Amino acid sequence: MTRQELDQNKKILTQELLAIGRGGMEEFIHDIEAGGYFEASCSGHDREPGGTVNHCLWTLRIARQIVEDMGPNPVAEGLTDSITVVCLLHDLCDMRNYQKVKNPDRRHGAYSRRIMSYYAPLFSNEELSAVNSHMHDSLMKGVPDSDLKSNDPGTLLHAILRKADHKSIEYANGIPFTTRPSIPLDPECVSSPCSLLLDRVEHRLWLDDVGMSAFKRADGSTVRTDDMAHVPGTVCLYAWMRSAPLEADLTLVKDDNDHIAILSTSYLSGFGMPTVSKSDRACFGYRDVTVYISVYPDYRSSYVIAQRLDGKWGARAYKVSLKQNPLIRIFSQADFIYDTEREAIAAIRHGRKRFRRQVDNPLFYRRYCYSELSAVSG
Repeated sequence: MTRQELDQNKKILTQELLAIGRGGMEEFIHDIEAGGYFEASCSGHDREPGGTVNHCLWTLRIARQIVEDMGPNPVAEGLTDSITVVCLLHDLCDMRNYQKVKNPDRRHGAYSRRIMSYYAPLFSNEELSAVNSHMHDSLMKGVPDSDLKSNDPGTLLHAILRKADHKSIEYANGIPFTTRPSIPLDPECVSSPCSLLLDRVEHRLWLDDVGMSAFKRADGSTVRTDDMAHVPGTVCLYAWMRSAPLEADLTLVKDDNDHIAILSTSYLSGFGMPTVSKSDRACFGYRDVTVYISVYPDYRSSYVIAQRLDGKWGARAYKVSLKQNPLIRIFSQADFIYDTEREAIAAIRHGRKRFRRQVDNPLFYRRYCYSELSAVSG
């Protein structure tokens, strides 16, 4: 993260803690700043200077989303300040220069709790317990796992922190908290005939609306438009992965049997040439498609989850860069071996990371289902 992003995170966290209105909070903030909290990094995720605070801010945002999704809940509403405290301070243990704790217990939650306990009664026992056990599914051994439906304030506080902490890692790892989301345009839901060209050698479809006389194949050779077969189709969805309507990043086309072809942007040219879209080799080889468009495209790929005609599901990642054009890169994420869409999504991983990529949170992804959109357009 940049120095500006670090300073903005520090400002936001400080304002959140001071807004609680507890006496002694200014001294506490001064001490953790001296201990290096605002420069600290996490050990297993967000491993860069300032990563700890960045992770904690995301944890708070997701925790508030969790509470909102719970609906009216007097117990949760009474924990507003405590949720702020535990989310922002549960990783105090990442500090390396804190001097007040002698011979500290370096276990993750226990050390954070120890630091906070030096400022009693600034923090409640429920807050200390939640921080102490945030790496575990229950507050202590022998106690049932914490439940978001619990009426016990301490148990509920722990459950909210535990889930928000975990989800922050899955969704927001490495995304600067102050980055403005790039809300994708709603897909243009149309049902209009289109002309396609079929390259019989590569068994690949191209859009025939760009006025080009030849197309380049994957092996570098070219094929003339006159040598390609014309195939009728119906455009059902343009999925925009960028905030500016340059061209369709993804185009779904169906044939008379309602089989789907996935046409992906081949290239963008800065020399006045139009965007060319082509399909994968399956052509009209899909039965259903769901598109998850990233709200943070510079940090997260978008995903296309598709079901082939044989009923198997798989996934591809579409990495879209707002910083560079051209820029859409396509990667296979899950082979077409899964029986359900959910199983294909669960198979998505980011490189060698041990945390899987979740796509079901609207803070980070917009979901568009082909079958729903085509039903509306039809």
